[in-house]
Amino acid sequence: MLQLASVGAAHGMRRTVRTLREALVLVGWRRLQSWVCLLLIGGKGQASAEEMTNALTRARMCELLAHKGVPAQAETAFIAGMLSGFDSLLNMPLETILRDLPLGDDLRSALLEAEGPLGHLVADVADFLLGHPQEATRSGLDDAVVSTAALDALMWSVETTSTLSEIG
Repeated sequence: MLQLASVGAAHGMRRTVRTLREALVLVGWRRLQSWVCLLLIGGKGQASAEEMTNALTRARMCELLAHKGVPAQAETAFIAGMLSGFDSLLNMPLETILRDLPLGDDLRSALLEAEGPLGHLVADVADFLLGHPQEATRSGLDDAVVSTAALDALMWSVETTSTLSEIG
C-alpha cells in the first residue's frame, strides 16, 4: 500500500509515504478498492501485466478527462474506467461481472449503456484506446486533451503496474 501510494499521480513523480493513514489519504478509498481488485486478479495469474496496464490506463484516462468534462465525477470515473475493462481481464461479459456488484443505477447504466456524461466519457476512452479516435466524440472533449490524457494515463499506469508486480 505504501509503495502504491508513493507512485505520483502526474509524470511519474514519487513521494515518500510513511504511514498507512497517509497512504489512504493520498490514494483514496475508491482507488484502493480498485487496486485491491487488480492485485487479486493479477495474483491469481488471470491477468497479464499488459492487461493490468490497459485497465489502469483506461481508469486513469477516465479520471483525467472527467476533471475536464465532469469534475464532480472524477473519482467515480476512475472506478468506471477500471470496471469497464474487467470484461477483458476476467474474460467474461461485463453484464455478468456487474450483476453481483453493489453499484448505483447511474454507474451501471454508464458502464452498460454508455448513458449520461460518465457513460459518454467511458465509451470515448474505450473507443480511443481501441484505436477508434474518430468515434470518441460523445463527451465533446478536444482531441488534443484526449491525446494528452491518454499519454499521461499510460505513463502513470506503466509505473503503477511495475509497482504492483514488485509487490506481488
